[in-house]
Amino acid sequence: MIDIDSKNKKIEERFVCVDCISDHPNCQYRTIEKINQQWNHTKKQQDRVLSELKTKRQEKQEKLNQQIAIMRKNYNQQLNEISEKLITEFSLPPTSKPIEINKIKQTSLQQLSNEELLSNINQILQNDKENMVQDSKIEYLKSKDSVFQKEIQSRLEHLKQHEQLDIQESINILQEIQNDNQIQGIVQLQQQIQESTKKNQVQLIYKEDLDELINSSKYIYCQKSLLNETIQKFQEHLAKIKTFESKMQQSLDNLVFTSIQKQTNEYKNKFEKDFNQLMKFCEIEKLEKNFETLQQHYEKSQIERNQYLESIEKDYKLKIQKQNNIIEELENILKNTEDKLKNKVEEENLLNERLKEENSKNEKFQQKLNDQQIKHDKEIKSLNEQINKIRTELNSRLQFKVLDIKPKILTDDYWIKLFFILQEKSKKTIKEFQLIFQGTRDGLNNNSFWNKCNGKCNLLMIFQSQSGYIFGGYSPCRWQNNTSYVQDDTLSSFIFSQTHDSIYPLILDKKKYAIYCNSGYGPCFGDGHDICINSDFKDGYSNIGNSYKLDKYDNKKSTHIFGQEKSNITECEIFEIKFI
Repeated sequence: MIDIDSKNKKIEERFVCVDCISDHPNCQYRTIEKINQQWNHTKKQQDRVLSELKTKRQEKQEKLNQQIAIMRKNYNQQLNEISEKLITEFSLPPTSKPIEINKIKQTSLQQLSNEELLSNINQILQNDKENMVQDSKIEYLKSKDSVFQKEIQSRLEHLKQHEQLDIQESINILQEIQNDNQIQGIVQLQQQIQESTKKNQVQLIYKEDLDELINSSKYIYCQKSLLNETIQKFQEHLAKIKTFESKMQQSLDNLVFTSIQKQTNEYKNKFEKDFNQLMKFCEIEKLEKNFETLQQHYEKSQIERNQYLESIEKDYKLKIQKQNNIIEELENILKNTEDKLKNKVEEENLLNERLKEENSKNEKFQQKLNDQQIKHDKEIKSLNEQINKIRTELNSRLQFKVLDIKPKILTDDYWIKLFFILQEKSKKTIKEFQLIFQGTRDGLNNNSFWNKCNGKCNLLMIFQSQSGYIFGGYSPCRWQNNTSYVQDDTLSSFIFSQTHDSIYPLILDKKKYAIYCNSGYGPCFGDGHDICINSDFKDGYSNIGNSYKLDKYDNKKSTHIFGQEKSNITECEIFEIKFI
């Protein structure tokens, strides 16, 4: 195995056997076969990249050679045309023989004979005609030279434009920029016309217009490249000025730098003034881009607005359709209701007619019933008066007896109420109340409680807590020491609270947990327990609602019965009840 990833490692330290790999867990070892595959893969990639590079270079060289050949052909062709034009058009025509001005003799007219004078006059006229012809030729040559000069200047200007365009195309080839020449189709059309003019002379009419169009297009594209380059150079130069100005501001302590900064500011202002129009043009380009962006955002917002309006229109149509469906359903319901109502009215009319007939038949019977009812009401009233009189007498006697045996802790009203509940629950008449345990007399502890109550039944227990809460319980079950839970099949056991004026009856499903008997505790009611008095009558708790029914709005905590968390009993009275 070989380690080729680690650096600064000797060659002999890179080789390890398979068993020694675990000694170097941080190194990544590879087999010779895998390394060989990796090297072969890398070499193939390098060969492929070199091959692609070579192909691209050959293609670029071929394109440049073709472009240079085209440039050379165009230049030679245009220069030859200009040279031929110069040879044919710019050379002067052969001059006529010199005018023999000196033929006229320089003598006085008086000395000349008539023949000589006539000959001289004819000679002068001839010379004057020749001078006029010569002047017209000179004017023609001047105008011709001016036209020819403009033509040569135009050809040289076109040659310059071709040169700039060809150079730009050559630079694009070197920089591998795709040449998107918009006049390529026009150039090809021109070449087709030049070839076809040899056969069809009619198309010669369009050749000059096409030449002018192509030259103008080439000029515009050349000027476009120059303008882009000028803008780039202008922005770079302006950035250099600002950079230099910021550097000068850091060296204001030196007077020389201060002077240079002043001159730099003057140059900057002059530069911005001179190129003010170009700066505006650059801003126009930015504004155009911003305008295009805004236009795109506007179009996008318009599309979103149209989509939103379409969705709203669609929802509106759906809602209208739903409303129409609802209206249609309501109309059907209204129609059905009207039909049913009509049927009901008809039925009621029939019933009313029958009732009238029945009423007419039962009037006599009703009269008899009314008479009997009056008679019975009088009898019932008389009986109720007698019963109330007897009940009043019994209550006065019974109340006197009940109050005679009232526990000290309970109020008179609540004791009377509790007395009748005991008779109602047991379904028996109370014969006797016997006080068998009083906490302040016998002692508030479990031993005193069991000594007085063990083996007894039908016990009513009344407690008063330290908070002044008065409560208690009754059960017909026998309080037998250490028998655990005792079942009440009569369901006459209950817990009461004078403080809340409430009775909590035993739940049917919990009747086997009516009371709990354990010598380590005092009296306990229910499972869990609903009331639990510990051995010292101070400690204890209440979970009322476990076995004795609690109203859903009452509080289940110990404070509901005791008035505090623990029992803290200050007085306890236990009565044994005997029934008839």
